[in-house]
Amino acid sequence: MLVVGLFRERRGLLRAVGLYARARPKAIPAEVRAARVRTMDSFGALLLACRGEIAHPQPEEAVRLGLFMVAAICRDKILFDEAPHSSTVPIDDDRLARELARMLMGYLGRPAAPQPTRA
Repeated sequence: MLVVGLFRERRGLLRAVGLYARARPKAIPAEVRAARVRTMDSFGALLLACRGEIAHPQPEEAVRLGLFMVAAICRDKILFDEAPHSSTVPIDDDRLARELARMLMGYLGRPAAPQPTRA
């Protein structure tokens, strides 16, 4: 998965930027935020090109949330792997990429199984 490689390749820079953005969110210029939206929309467009295979009732929202989940997991696992909560899940980058793809495709591609009702 491309995202895992990008996070790993730019780990130091992304970690520093991530910490700065969290400590000083108002310091991040609007054009930087807009560029982030465009990047996510570009990745989303690739997935939405296969809209016919997306079973989620709201494909655009699901793609956006799914990509956010992938990025959030990469951010935590790759940028902050030494943190106690992240280190509880030992996984190498190849397996992480496979599992993230499985998670994303499962979220987009199959409707959730009905949950049994409790009496």
